Amino acid sequence: TLDNVIYLTYFNFFMDLRDRICEYLGGIFSKKDFLLEQATRYVMLNRGHLWRPLVVLKTGEAYQVPFDVSMPYAVEIECVHNATLVLDDLPCMDNSPMRRGQESCHFKFGENIAVLCSTYLINKAIMLTCTGPAQGNKNAIMMNEVAEAGEKLLLGQEIDLHHTRNKDLNGLLEFYRLKSGALYGSAAVLGGILGDASSEDLLLLREFGMNLGVAYQLGDDLYDRVGQESALGKPVGKDVKQVTPINLIGIDEVRRLRTDYEDRARDCLRKINGDFSMLEELITKISGTHQDVSS
Repeated sequence: TLDNVIYLTYFNFFMDLRDRICEYLGGIFSKKDFLLEQATRYVMLNRGHLWRPLVVLKTGEAYQVPFDVSMPYAVEIECVHNATLVLDDLPCMDNSPMRRGQESCHFKFGENIAVLCSTYLINKAIMLTCTGPAQGNKNAIMMNEVAEAGEKLLLGQEIDLHHTRNKDLNGLLEFYRLKSGALYGSAAVLGGILGDASSEDLLLLREFGMNLGVAYQLGDDLYDRVGQESALGKPVGKDVKQVTPINLIGIDEVRRLRTDYEDRARDCLRKINGDFSMLEELITKISGTHQDVSS
């Protein structure tokens, strides 16, 4: 059917783009003389979903930015994302033994190397931005953008670590904007900055990413409660002692709320002039990360 043809077209395109990202990652993380370099390769080349760099690339493409121009910034944001995951998994944080179906960095290389690995990745992100191909003062603007997102992620992690989440739904959703939405928002904004997007467009792109991040986090809550560890490659049941929207409104309502945030993300894109159909399809793909708990 036509729908199947369209689905396969999108699927093949995203898989090809993931391959290009992985090829680029392989190039910049080619050294493995030191244990630290081996650890960073282990973390970065483990082929995660790469949603955030895909958002950078596809947003930039909507503004006619070539992939070879936007690629360093897409990988920059993936470095920041993975740096936070390495920290999240540490015994002093979430104490998780598994990430993406393999041993967490600290299980494989030790806690000391894991801490160095996280710092190394942040440093690599800075280097990628400083040496990126963007013209004028865009590199400085984008470095500040990702730094602000990183700050929000750290604040969100402290909230999570000390179980100081708000116990009402609105407070939890605001926490999700810090924990997940901030980096998705920055990913979209980076693509817009590269494409000389207007200030109005940048606001909509940020809100698109924020809504997408909340939708993703709600899906993660559902997965933690009813998903299978083997399917997503990380432990489930980790949030059982914490308050999540599921505790407040139930599984069915959280599913509906996730759909609502996906729709909000689409609405943001539809307010911007241009062809953002591939980004809209990416919303569906990202949501599909937790597809086995969608119904």
